Amino acid sequence: MGKRIIVLDPFLDTGWNADFITNNQEKFLDVFWNNRECAVFIDEGSRMVGKYNHVMNDCATMGRHCGHKVFFITQRVKQLSTDVRTQCSDVAIFKQSLNDTKDLADEFVEPMINQAHTLSKGEFIYVRDGQKTLKLNVFNL
Repeated sequence: MGKRIIVLDPFLDTGWNADFITNNQEKFLDVFWNNRECAVFIDEGSRMVGKYNHVMNDCATMGRHCGHKVFFITQRVKQLSTDVRTQCSDVAIFKQSLNDTKDLADEFVEPMINQAHTLSKGEFIYVRDGQKTLKLNVFNL
C-alpha cells in the first residue's frame, strides 16, 4: 500500500486523488501533524505558505520528523521563503525569469538551472540532491 496523500489546495481541485484535501490551513495543519509518512502537496504555495508564514514554513523545516515527503507547487519559487526552498531535496523547474534562474542555480549549486529561462513548453529541469540533473519534457514521460 502507498502513502496517504494530504493536499492543501485553495481551489479544492477535484483532480487530486487524495485521502484528505482542504483549503483550510488549520484543518490541514491538524491532519499534517497528527499523521505519519504521508505524501503532502501544497498547491499555490506562494498563497498557502507565503514568504513569511512561519507556521506553514514548519511543514518544510520539521515535516520530515513525521516522515512526510512535502511537495510545494508554485508559479514563482521566490515567493516561497528561503527556509522552504533550502529544505527541498528534489526540484522540478519549468521556465522562470532570468533573475529567478540565477538565484535557484546559486541555491541548489547547479549550473544547469541557469538554462531555465530558455525552456520551451513542457520542458523542465529536474534536480535531485546528490544525483545527475536532467532536462526533461512532460510530454515525453
